[in-house]
Amino acid sequence: MTSSKPWPTASRNAARLYERTSTLIRPTTRTTPDVWGAENRVYPPSSGYPGRRNPYLTPYDVGFEPKT
Repeated sequence: MTSSKPWPTASRNAARLYERTSTLIRPTTRTTPDVWGAENRVYPPSSGYPGRRNPYLTPYDVGFEPKT
C-alpha cells in the first residue's frame, strides 16, 4: 500500500468552511422583535408606508412582542 497525501483542495475547503462557520455561530446582540424589525425591515415603495419599518404604526403589537 502507498500512503496517500492529503488533498490540498480539501484542506482549502475546510479552512473556508471553518471561516464561514465561525461567522455564523457568533452570537448576536439580544434585542426585542420590534427593535429588530425597525433595524432590519424595509417596506417597498408600493406599500402604504414605504421605507423603514415603524413598529409604532401598530402599537398594540409592541407591548406583546417582547413577551414572545
